[in-house]
Amino acid sequence: MEEPRPRLPEAKRSRRRSSQEVRALILDAARTEFALNGFDGATTRAIAQRAGVLESLIFGNFGSKGALFGQAIMEPINAAFSEGVFASEVHSIEHSETRMLEFIKPIYAVYRKNSDLFDAMVKSSNYKSEQFGELIDEYFIKSEERLRVALGGKSSVFDIEPGLSVRLLYGMLISTILLRGWMFPHGEPDEDKVVIALAKIMSKAVSSSA
Repeated sequence: MEEPRPRLPEAKRSRRRSSQEVRALILDAARTEFALNGFDGATTRAIAQRAGVLESLIFGNFGSKGALFGQAIMEPINAAFSEGVFASEVHSIEHSETRMLEFIKPIYAVYRKNSDLFDAMVKSSNYKSEQFGELIDEYFIKSEERLRVALGGKSSVFDIEPGLSVRLLYGMLISTILLRGWMFPHGEPDEDKVVIALAKIMSKAVSSSA
């Protein structure tokens, strides 16, 4: 009588992913696709393939590509602006390069960590650009208020109006991050050197006459 063959172990069934896991996979894939191709260039099919899910799950979880962009890009960039603004030090003392460095460094660190969000926004200028402009203007205003405190209060007379200085500062910070491949084609300098240089430039530009 032939002996029975040993039973092979049954293949493990793939664990079913929770709805939270699926959403996280989609959001992560969308953030990458929007950063690479912008809102118009990114497709829900490509996002689904990157996430390893059915395309229908994108619409089932988010409703539309626009809503997905809002949650994958707009909400995180809102949080990044808020984190950057309120991470900066504010002390009501005389203006100095050290104080400006303490103001700039945490903002730069947050934006560098989230550079893909800025890539996505720059490449998605057609996506409700006025909404994004209104969003960041709120943080310009908050940053101006904090910078005025750091530089001596609202009653001080400045060589360059802090409101304009803040916008130019953000422009330098973001362009330094987004265009680093162009600006430093032979290798990006140390991050500390970059923020120290930015602090020195701004400390010379924004000096209180009071």
